Amino acid sequence: KRDWSSDVCSSDLEVVATGAWAAKVKSTGRSFASERAMLFSFRDGKIATFRVYEDTAPAAAAFRA
Repeated sequence: KRDWSSDVCSSDLEVVATGAWAAKVKSTGRSFASERAMLFSFRDGKIATFRVYEDTAPAAAAFRA
């Protein structure tokens, strides 16, 4: 199960999306929550780059048995 929330800010060439999500790992039964920021840049109307900034430690811990 996943729960999402986000905010978006954009210009002509970039979009920044920030948000938080929470999930429960079926195989371990553990839950975690994390905040993130995603940066998209565009060229010729297509995504040119995509970067995610997130603390992955909570998710990694939830997947460990």
